[in-house]
Amino acid sequence: MSPDLEHADCIVLDQILPQEAGLTFIARLRRRGLHSPAILIPSVPPLHVRLQALEMGVHLVEKPLLDDALFAAVRAAVRTHSAGPVG
Repeated sequence: MSPDLEHADCIVLDQILPQEAGLTFIARLRRRGLHSPAILIPSVPPLHVRLQALEMGVHLVEKPLLDDALFAAVRAAVRTHSAGPVG
């Protein structure tokens, strides 16, 4: 894993990457122990992508990005991650 990713405050990825889906990439990072908050940017995510993202705790921000939607999502993801698990 890249040393840069080990200290990431938040990971922001498009769903369409050159070699694999963004959600697949995030799942691979999680299996390697990186649990930084993550935001996925899909165009029109199918239900299975929405459900998988929800299960993984990945925030979705759909294209087209409106105004400050991405900034708001990053703030929310980092805040939620910093708060830790509920319960």
